Formats: sequence, C-alpha cells, structure tokens
Amino acid sequence: MNHAFNAIRRSPLGSGIEQIILDMPGKSANVLTKDFLEELSATIDQLERSPDIAGVVISSAKPGIYIAGADIVAISKSLDWGQNQIIEFCRHGQSLLDRLANLPIVVIAAIQGVCVGGGLEFALACDARVVANDGKSLLGLPEVKLGLIPGWAGTVRLPRLIGLHPAIDLVTSGRLVSAASAHELGLVDAIVEPQLLIETATELAKTLNSDGTFKNRRSSRRQAITNSNDVTQIEAEFVRAIESNRELHLQAPLVALRHMIDSAGSVFAEACEKEAVAMSKVYGSEACAGLINSFFLNERAKKSGRFAGVRSTELQAVGVVGAGVMGGDIAEICPSQKPIAIYDLDPARASAVAERCNARPNSASPARVANNLGDLTHCDLVIESIVEDVSAKRELLGVIEARLNRNAILTSNTSVIRISEMAEALRRPDRFCGLHFCYPAKVRRLVEVVRGPKTSNETMASVCEWVRAIGKIPLPVRDAPGFIINRLLCPMFNEAGHLLTQGCRLRDIEDAVRGFGFAFGPLEFMDAIGLDTLNAAGAYLIPRLTTPTEPSLLLHAMNKAGWKGRKSGRGFYAYPAAESPAQPNDQLDALIAQYLRGTTRPPGPDEIVRRLLMVMINQAADALAENVVLDSAEIDLAFLHGAGFPEHRGGLIFWARRQGLPQLVDEMRRWGAAASNARRYCVSSALEELAREGA
Repeated sequence: MNHAFNAIRRSPLGSGIEQIILDMPGKSANVLTKDFLEELSATIDQLERSPDIAGVVISSAKPGIYIAGADIVAISKSLDWGQNQIIEFCRHGQSLLDRLANLPIVVIAAIQGVCVGGGLEFALACDARVVANDGKSLLGLPEVKLGLIPGWAGTVRLPRLIGLHPAIDLVTSGRLVSAASAHELGLVDAIVEPQLLIETATELAKTLNSDGTFKNRRSSRRQAITNSNDVTQIEAEFVRAIESNRELHLQAPLVALRHMIDSAGSVFAEACEKEAVAMSKVYGSEACAGLINSFFLNERAKKSGRFAGVRSTELQAVGVVGAGVMGGDIAEICPSQKPIAIYDLDPARASAVAERCNARPNSASPARVANNLGDLTHCDLVIESIVEDVSAKRELLGVIEARLNRNAILTSNTSVIRISEMAEALRRPDRFCGLHFCYPAKVRRLVEVVRGPKTSNETMASVCEWVRAIGKIPLPVRDAPGFIINRLLCPMFNEAGHLLTQGCRLRDIEDAVRGFGFAFGPLEFMDAIGLDTLNAAGAYLIPRLTTPTEPSLLLHAMNKAGWKGRKSGRGFYAYPAAESPAQPNDQLDALIAQYLRGTTRPPGPDEIVRRLLMVMINQAADALAENVVLDSAEIDLAFLHGAGFPEHRGGLIFWARRQGLPQLVDEMRRWGAAASNARRYCVSSALEELAREGA
C-alpha cells in the first residue's frame, strides 16, 4: 500500500547517508500527531527494506523547532480513557520509537531549536544527537507540567543515557536545558554552530557506522541500571525537592519519581511496561485535565488583546499620576528603557518611587518627578492611579486631559468604577480607557483593559500592545462595574466574612483555600489589599451588581474600628511591624462574637471552598450574559493570571464544569434554603442557563 508523504522528506547526503527532513505542512512546528506518526511508521518501513542505506540524519525544516512534542489537543480529547487504553497508547508509541531505535542502520538526530516531550523521546531513540548552538535549542521532558509523565520510553532511555540521578532531576522538574547543558549532561554527543549541524551529524553517522560503535551503544542502553547510588537516599532527596517546588502539582512528579526508582533495576522491555502503567495513574486525572486546560489558556494569552486590521501606536513616554502603592508599583513595572514621569501631590512620595525605578538594573532612561501636571505634556500614555473615588477621578482626569497633546492616551487605573462614569467629563473619550492592574501588580500578569462606550479600536490596540510590552497579559473587557476580577472577588471576600460569623474558624477557611491550591487564604489576602480599600470598592460595586449579594457586617465593623489590615498593623491578623509575618489577632474572636449568627455545624473544607467559589461563579455567569468578556475561557484566563487561581484546577469555570454545574447549582440552592443565607445564595438566571447548557 502506497503512503502519501507530506510531513517527511528524504534527501541523499552521500556515502550511503540520507537526510530525513521533518516538515509538517501548514504548521509552524512539528508535532507528533496521529498522521505524523503514521508517516514515520511508513518511513521506517522503507528504511528497513533499504539495504543500500548506511545511515540517516534526521533534521527539521521548522525554524527554531525540532519536534515540539505530542499532540496536546488530541490528548485533551482522550482524558476519559480507561487504564487499558492509556497503556495501549503508551505501548504503541514505545513500539514505534523502538523500531526507529532498532533500524539496521545508524540514526542521528540533528537538532536545531526546541526538542521537548515526545520530541526528545524521539531523539533519545536515535543513536546519537548533535545540537545547534544557536541559543534557541532547548531540550527537556516537561510532561509533569501537564500532569503527565513521559510515556514513550523517555523515563527508560534517559537514565540509561545520562544516569539515574540527573534523569530523575530532569523528569520530575520538567525543566528545559540549553545545548551546552545538554552536552555537559551527556544528553547530546556534540554541539556545533548551526551551519555545521548537518555536516557534523553526517560525519558522526559515518564514524559510528564504520566501526559498528552504534550497535554496542544500543546493547548497553537496554540493560538494567546497576551500581547507582542508594535509591532510598535518591528518592528521599527528590521527594523533598518536589514538595518544595510550588510551581508544580505534586502528583505527576511523585509518580514519575517512584516509577523511575522502581524500574531502574529492570531491563528495557520490562521498564517500558512499568512506564505505561505509571502513565495510567496520572493520565486524565483532575490535575492533568486542569493543567492541560491551563496550557491552552496560556497559549490563548499570547493572542489576547490583538486587534486584527487595527493600526496601533507605539507608546513610548509614560506618565503616572498618583504615587501610592498601586501607582508606585505600576511605575516600577514600566520598562526602564523608556522615559517615565511620576506626579503626586506629595513630591517626596513621587521622589521615592522615582528612586526605586532608577535603582533597577539597566535603567537606561531615568524616571523623573513631574513638578506639575503640565510636565506630562510630552507623554504618549498617562495612567491616573489615585483613590477609588468617582468624583475625584473625574475632576483629575479632566485636568490631566487639558494638558496632554491630542494624540496622547489617557487611562485610569481603577478596580471597580465604570469607565463611562469617568469619561463623561472628557473632551476626547475615544482616547480614554481603563487599566486594572491586578493586585499585587508586580506579581500578577493580567491587566484588564477596559473599553469605555466611546473608546476607539486604535486606543484599545495601542494600550494592549503597551501592556504586552511590559510583560503583562492584556485582557480587553467591556465596561461594567468591577469588570471581571473584582466583580467576582468582591462576593467571595464578603462570603469569607459571612463564614466567620456562621461559626467557621479563620484557620479552617485559610487552610481550605490553600489546600485547594491558592498561595494565600482569602483573609490574609484581604489584609494585604486593605479592608478600607475593599469596603470602599464594595460600597460602589455591590449596589450595581445584576444579581445582588449581601455585604458582610464584620468587614464593615473591622474597617470602622480602624483595622485596615497590614497597613494599619491589624486586620484579620496582627502585624507588629510593617514587614513582619502575620500573627494571630487576639481581638478578632471578640469582634466576630458580636456578629455571630445561630448556625448548625460549620461546613467542612470542601464545602468552604465550594461556597467561596460558587458566589464568584454566580457573578461570572452574569458577566458572560452581559458580554463583559468573549467567553468563559477568558474568565478562566483572568483568574489564572489575575487572582492566582491554581493552574492544576484549570480555571474557575473549567473547574465548575468538571465538578458538574447542575449539581453545584442544586447545592447552592440548598445553602440558600436558610433565611439567613437566601440573599447570598440567590442563583442568577444566567447561572441557571449555564447549568442547563452543561447538564
């Protein structure tokens, strides 16, 4: 049966050596799709029947990419597979690469660019690897970052090539290494300048073929690993390393570790069988599904805020008005290579921010203090960042606009106030939009770019490009109270206050949320933001919500008592000094007691989390119905990078759908059956519709 070759080309190099060129049509990267693997199998068939060929050099025609790994889209559609299907999937891939590894000719991988995951497993099946030293070549097995483990003999071949300890390190961390590091590890045989890649690989093929060395290599790399260090000590070391790595979910790295320890003493075939079984323990797990969805969200983030066909203007000089906590952080985020002017009513505060900006490495264009608003005339972009007060912002924005040139863009860093309310006083509302830098601005990558009723496409496109240039993710959102992040967070913060007055202990709430995967509990987070800030935002936002919620009297009482959180030294916790760790607030229980409601048994950890999340999802459904964002994936993206939602949960709406939205809505109705809860758990009509769609 003839096979149409589309992704693989063959070309003679002389002396019986052929070049195999990987080049998937219409794709920017080579990916191990079903079609690609079928072509690879057909190519191997031909090579097995070609006695006149002494060796092959396998290269890629894709700039900067050798093989980018497995087909993640296909994997995402197969997460409901049973154990036998998963094991068969692994065995099929292992068998195909083993056919490559057992060709009667020498096989050299000529790597230029990214070679990761299944791509590196492919390269490991070759007899040798030559890598271009071009700064773009990266090698690794990052499967654990998707909640998976290498399943096509990567966990078997790698330790037999470079040793058990360094192999476990690469697999369980998922880190990628440069060409030089790969050579130092023994992962590759040579690193060369790009223009010498094919020539060097060809000469290596000739050498290994002439003396039969490649056959000896193959034999030694199929044996059990012997004379390794104490495996108990190795396991203990890597368990500690995995548990201390907050960037990874524990499940896949621990499964990979224990499998590699267990299979080290096995011969090749037996170790491969164990690898397939190990993969079946993680493939399709909740963490795997969540991490894969987060992968797609991160890919989407690269395209967020791009306006096809709209001409954007590069924004160079930036002015920041208001040098408080957020204004100061925004100024420090601005590129040090571009001019920045900082204005504040308190010149000393502006000077302190300018000094921090200028203390940054490679500060080529020093930040300066603006003596007055007229000093902002030269700015292309001005960001107002004062207190969240509509009247104060309206007045200041009008004064700033009068001093800018007609082409400048004016923005307001606001967390809840509608852009339309501020734009009414402006003469050029088409050059005005909102910017919401999520707290803490230096950490969170998401920036909501809020389109006002008259904001032009050019303004949106220009601001989004600027946000991307400062290393953040721009998310265009429609003007609405609280936009997305704070519209959803506000009810969650209120809910945490209500849980305290219904018998939940502070520690139980914090532990439940951290156990779910957040870095901080909601009460510690509120202290960091400031209870005065949250109460002011809630006073503006709550009356404007489509589906109402009930303000927490406890939060109001704490603010009234002067407990603003870290900034005042006392909130849900006590802070003896500005930078000291949170300590118990010995006065909190007495204040809670004043607002304690009669309650039954307090909810357990899972229900605490569901209550906190469901009040957010209730508001998310309204936001979707009002077209504040394009779709639910944008809400998931927003919470992933704007609120620290755990990556292994895949996003707020994704998590809810995995749990079963109809069931969660039914549970919410049961919570609301008590009169004291009815307002908080009033299911929005939009959420009811969303649940029906997911039923």
